[in-house]
Amino acid sequence: MIGIVNRAIGALNGIHVSIPGWVPLVGGKSFGVSLPRIPTLATGGVVLPRSGGVPAILAEAGEAEAVLPLSKLDRLLRRAAADGRAYAGAGTGVGGALHIEHYHAAETSTPQRTADALMFLAKARG
Repeated sequence: MIGIVNRAIGALNGIHVSIPGWVPLVGGKSFGVSLPRIPTLATGGVVLPRSGGVPAILAEAGEAEAVLPLSKLDRLLRRAAADGRAYAGAGTGVGGALHIEHYHAAETSTPQRTADALMFLAKARG
């Protein structure tokens, strides 16, 4: 359903009207539609802030999804690393613990780059 809506939005966004230059007051101007698409986040993603918020479809792939502000990401990673160390130290001998050695948020990085790197690592880990 969301795919159909997004295709309709894409079609509407393709509408552009250019007014000939000889028309008084508005001549030479161009007008068009610019509607945002509804993001589906089953494969992950970063939603950038916008006035009034951003509509999104969550859990559409039939599995639970985590949603958190990127400002909370560092705390989550530290907690996950601590949980992973505790899990690994429990002597279970079972693999799968998450271990984050050193996480630094670079001043020159962007939230998108951080999220992209995390998605790459998560996918590489399987």
